[in-house]
Amino acid sequence: MPVSWLVFHLTDRCQLSCRHCLRDPGRAAVDLPIPLLEKVLDEAVRLHRTRHVAFTGGEPTLHPRFADAVDAVARRGLDWHFVTSGRGFARVAALLEADPRRREGLTAVDLSLDGADQATHEAIRGEGSWKDAMQAVVACEARAWPFSLQMTVHAQNAHQIEPFALLAAQLGAGRVSFGMTQPTGTDFDARLQLPMAGWRDARERIRRVQELLRIPVVAHEGFQLDQPFHVCEPFRSELLHVDPHGRLTLCCQHSGVPGGEEDVVADLATTGDPGLEADRFLHVLAGTGSVACTGITCLNAGAILYVAGRAGDLATGARRSRELVRSGAAFATLCRWVRTQADADGRSLERLRERARRLGLEDKVPL
Repeated sequence: MPVSWLVFHLTDRCQLSCRHCLRDPGRAAVDLPIPLLEKVLDEAVRLHRTRHVAFTGGEPTLHPRFADAVDAVARRGLDWHFVTSGRGFARVAALLEADPRRREGLTAVDLSLDGADQATHEAIRGEGSWKDAMQAVVACEARAWPFSLQMTVHAQNAHQIEPFALLAAQLGAGRVSFGMTQPTGTDFDARLQLPMAGWRDARERIRRVQELLRIPVVAHEGFQLDQPFHVCEPFRSELLHVDPHGRLTLCCQHSGVPGGEEDVVADLATTGDPGLEADRFLHVLAGTGSVACTGITCLNAGAILYVAGRAGDLATGARRSRELVRSGAAFATLCRWVRTQADADGRSLERLRERARRLGLEDKVPL
């Protein structure tokens, strides 16, 4: 299945302390290992025909080997863009200018602004951050580099949706986008979150701006939509997100929420090891797998049940799959299948029992 683009959360490092940031302040910053990045790139190109890469963070340009990350993308002939606050952009510009191949696939410098004026922006991102972003805009304009502006909407800046979009158009941005502020797990949540009516109003105003401006105006996933059934890019498997630990996660908007790792699908540093993959799958069937792994497995199983005529729709198939896992029927079916396999030494079930015992699942395998 084609994956349109791959998002690397390169690092948790950042020079700012934005109020809506999803980074956990209680954890030390982590940098994605470049060899792992290259491994994932090769697999994504080979298996999913991926052609675009995004670098985010933290501040991705603070990765100690940011140049190596860019070069890895350039060597594979992929398009790419990166998100930045604009702070220290002169250093980044020099890095990009040092090798023209680094700029060939660059589709956008995605600058984060949180308001249409300095006061609103800096109330969220801190003193001096407005000047940093504006200097980055000028630097991109002077070099004819494509850039876009993105705003994270919340209670303290929602009133500036229209002027922000106009500012982006006036500055020469190729695109303007709006995202929803996600829960951070900090005390700022109470001051930043809008009521449901406020989010609906914000989405409607973004829709009207889309009709008025010539440049693309994008509302990111999360806003309420008119469609009764909407599947986001990650669940359509059109976007994959890799966090700085090298783990595949369901969504970049939730992967850094302090205190939770439920959306981790797999540790990409260990994928490819048949033993580790078997352990992960056994945990899913036993009902002890991660929320993300179980969700993906049941979603795929639900599609199979639907195609086989054993479920009236995909949602029913997914629910039935979860019921099979919760009831123990899924693991029991695996045991019956293993028991019927013809193997050389007749020890298939015993090997399954040994692996289950090592994982603390021995009660799941019949004697």
